[in-house]
Amino acid sequence: GGSASTTTLAPQKGGSITLGMYSETRGLDPASGSGSGTAGGTEMIALYDTLTRWNPETRKYDMRTAESVVSNADFTEWTVKLKSGITFRDGTPYDADALKYNIDRYLSSVNTTTSRAWLTYIVGEAKNVTVVDPLTVKVALKVPDAGFPALLAHSPGMLVSPTAIKALG
Repeated sequence: GGSASTTTLAPQKGGSITLGMYSETRGLDPASGSGSGTAGGTEMIALYDTLTRWNPETRKYDMRTAESVVSNADFTEWTVKLKSGITFRDGTPYDADALKYNIDRYLSSVNTTTSRAWLTYIVGEAKNVTVVDPLTVKVALKVPDAGFPALLAHSPGMLVSPTAIKALG
């Protein structure tokens, strides 16, 4: 046998990555990709993370970029509080305004995926999403939904920098 050796190299920017996928993704924008694990969702979660993530061991949602996701008694209103200290890669704030911008975008015709159908049915319109404070958004639902955190574990829970979206068109 040979001896094992470890080499530590400094990280380098750039390069490329090749991935094998079950089916071709429509892109890496969560509002245009399907978000499913077999068509780009796994890769998008690695890029964007999600607000929540289902934990099969605890059978509860883990908070990822969300600090908390709490409903009222009848599941018609949800309060999403983001963790502090997060910024997008472009240095802009990962905050309540960014969350509202992204939900509005997911509700718009830009989003041609199933997440728009879910959000339109459950949330309805962008006016039902309000910024409470710099890290908190309140979402009033059209229909009660105890499973609302599941949406935040899928593509609607992947936030993209509003500044980057506006710059790229």
